[in-house]
Amino acid sequence: MGLIRSRGHLHTLGGAQQGGCPVPPRRPHYPPEFRAEAVRLVRTSGKTQKEIAADLRVSTESLRKWVRQGPAPPRPSPHPPRTRSAPPPAADAGRWPIRNCPPG
Repeated sequence: MGLIRSRGHLHTLGGAQQGGCPVPPRRPHYPPEFRAEAVRLVRTSGKTQKEIAADLRVSTESLRKWVRQGPAPPRPSPHPPRTRSAPPPAADAGRWPIRNCPPG
């Protein structure tokens, strides 16, 4: 029977079936696109993290970690956006100046 070293521990080949220690299962690797979509769902779907984790078949702790590590959602500004507006019209803007009136 052979031994393997995993995470600093010795394990027998064959696992628990042959009387040795079982090798811990590998954690699945989720691509960055999948993680980003999961974070987007948390922030926009209105569902709880627990519901989304169940839907995506990931652990709730993994999902929480991805949300913490991801970029912060944009915050709305407390100030209204600045816009350039035209100056207020002058009181006599619609009238011709007297010097430019045709004789008559």
